[in-house]
Amino acid sequence: MVHSPAQCEQLAALPPAERARGFVRWWTGKEAWLKARERGLDFAAMRALEFDDDEAGQGDVAIADLGGLVLAVAVNPLLPGLPDGPPGAQWRRYWTRAGA
Repeated sequence: MVHSPAQCEQLAALPPAERARGFVRWWTGKEAWLKARERGLDFAAMRALEFDDDEAGQGDVAIADLGGLVLAVAVNPLLPGLPDGPPGAQWRRYWTRAGA
């Protein structure tokens, strides 16, 4: 309902133990991006969103794994770097785009 057919295929290709984490990472990133634009949980829009890795650290969404939690925030791409805290969070920034 919230991921594109291509994303569902990518999730299915993951080892079973990693599928739920992959689902939640994409869900939280999409949710943060949409809510920052005051669009709420628009499932059609969620299905269309895809993420591109941003090695330069200027993407519009930052996602972190922290133990059993996944955190995501929409960030200003004009402000490079990664969000502060919580301690131990491993943040990564992504560019969000509407897929096909």
